[in-house]
Amino acid sequence: MAKTSSGGRIGYNKGVFTLSYNGVEYLKSDRVMFAPTLAKQNLPEPAKTTFRNNTLTYRFDRGPIATLKVTFEVRKGRFEVASEAVAARNVTLSAWNVFGPGRTFAGFDQIVVANPNIKGRLTTGVFDKMRLDDQFRSVTHTMGLGLPSWFFPLPTHYMLACYRHMLFLGLDEVGDFSEWTIGYEGKNITQWSLDYGEHLSFKKGQTLRSPRWIGFFVDTDNPFDPWPIYTAMLRKRSRITNPHDDRPAWWADLNYVTWGDQHVMPDASPTRTYNQTETNLSEDTVRRWVGIIEKYKLPFRTITIDGYWCPRIGQWHADGKRFPDMRGLVDELHERGYKVIFWYCPFEADRAAPVFNEHPEFFVEETVRQQLFLEKDIAVDVRPRYDYTHPGLRDFVRQDIRRMLSPEPGCYNGDGMKLDFYGSAPNAKRTKTFHDPSWGLGHRFILNAHASIYRWAKEFKPDCRVDGENGNPFFADYTDSLRAWDWCHPDYTAYNDRVKLASVICPGVPALYDEHIYFANLYKYCLRSAAARPIFFNVDVFHGDMVKPTPKQYRMLAEVLAVVADLNRRARDVTPQSLDEGRIYDWSDKLIGKVAADDTTLVAERNGAFTAVLLNDTDQPRTKGVTIDPSEFAARGKPFTLTAKLAPQTLRVLIGP
Repeated sequence: MAKTSSGGRIGYNKGVFTLSYNGVEYLKSDRVMFAPTLAKQNLPEPAKTTFRNNTLTYRFDRGPIATLKVTFEVRKGRFEVASEAVAARNVTLSAWNVFGPGRTFAGFDQIVVANPNIKGRLTTGVFDKMRLDDQFRSVTHTMGLGLPSWFFPLPTHYMLACYRHMLFLGLDEVGDFSEWTIGYEGKNITQWSLDYGEHLSFKKGQTLRSPRWIGFFVDTDNPFDPWPIYTAMLRKRSRITNPHDDRPAWWADLNYVTWGDQHVMPDASPTRTYNQTETNLSEDTVRRWVGIIEKYKLPFRTITIDGYWCPRIGQWHADGKRFPDMRGLVDELHERGYKVIFWYCPFEADRAAPVFNEHPEFFVEETVRQQLFLEKDIAVDVRPRYDYTHPGLRDFVRQDIRRMLSPEPGCYNGDGMKLDFYGSAPNAKRTKTFHDPSWGLGHRFILNAHASIYRWAKEFKPDCRVDGENGNPFFADYTDSLRAWDWCHPDYTAYNDRVKLASVICPGVPALYDEHIYFANLYKYCLRSAAARPIFFNVDVFHGDMVKPTPKQYRMLAEVLAVVADLNRRARDVTPQSLDEGRIYDWSDKLIGKVAADDTTLVAERNGAFTAVLLNDTDQPRTKGVTIDPSEFAARGKPFTLTAKLAPQTLRVLIGP
């Protein structure tokens, strides 16, 4: 595991701030630091600046701020920075600037952004390493559906890199900001800010407080390495606690999600729209897909009824035409041995939803330039956003959750919720009015809303599972499983990076390996996801290939899924190292499974007995084998080899001696 380096130093001398590492200066600025940006009011140059006891004090003889104090804490291996300003008159906060206007020298050559969809394109991994000035002049990490970061809507950090070390800058708390921006010209920072919108007002004499930054250097070029250090700091400070050790056993069951099959029925067209998809989801189609699961003995025990089981977003009751008896369907699935999870979109509603016309006070609206996947920018007026700062809206949502999860008469008695489209939460910078901004804006708004939803879900069904997509460590305590963000791309191996990122961002929360376009990699996906928590979106037509499996393929799928299901029930949570090595451990740290580096072989151990899955993913017959050493699994016996003749694009499950 990587460690922080004590080589980082902060200095201030004659009005110049410096950040150095091993004697080399990486930041150098004579600008006012960590200063607030105030709506329609400019901050003048300070009349006096002092530096005592690691505190920079700026005093102003005019303007909206009387004093600004920036306090540094320098400890072994890290530094922390926070500031507070006293208002000289009534002010409205719009941003906090790490460095003031002008240029600040930065000796880094890369910025590393944890974002699978940066700059309007899908990347094969989760990190973009972008060279300064060569590839970009600025990066804005923002909240909002359709924006470049909507797959990763809750950024909490920067990483600046040079050579083989990184500077990690993370937050000690969830703030009210919706965007951060860092801009460059060559080696000079021209902008570095957290943007809030214009909602937080302060009266004369009140104190404005910035978020607290945690910074440390790590000798690595691997962007996964700093994250465990950061989350360990948060855990030590009780910012996160990860109370998930007693999770119910069924949370580890294999999960089938209806979205893939409803997307391609009935004519296997890959160009279905959301409206077309709605008509393909019904009680009859759910029973059809469950019938396929049972016919071919596919070991799925959790069924997610995906979008859009309701008439429309914001109208969260079963569509009467397609689901005339949702409670009856759920009861039936329970009797057949399944748990049922409902898809839920917590931040938006269709304009046609009754709540929009009956309670306009529950909403805020914004217009953004939509940028989804590889499409060009399109100016759109997006759906209304829920304003959780309004107590009436919170009660309305609570009743929606009661309807989905409660066993009471008139409710559906579901077992969990798949929370989706967190990128559609309102961006405070682009939204004019909230009912009560003090309740929380930006990231704090989403955390408060998410935590409320989580508590309501547990109120109505204590053992329910809440699946999130929140790439933020502060959400770990309110998330039971973290999705790796569904992604339509043939390079399934990128999910390794997504699952790795989820595991380090929210430690202790199982990561869900949720690819839903299988292409020709279905069996490889099965083997690799044995080391995580797989989700499967198709049992009828695999819409990457647009083909219906043959009975033989179903049998092969059932065989490999049985091995994967057993490993998942016994395995501990995935770690980046275990995914990289393809090694699966139980909670006692015993090796119970191993996936080959090429994802064509899986070995599973159970009580000294061994199962091997051999995959031939070529177009030619192959004889494949695997040598198993029981001692590697803390079992007795001499090494032995299992071999099988495999037809093209087939697999075999072999039982060892």
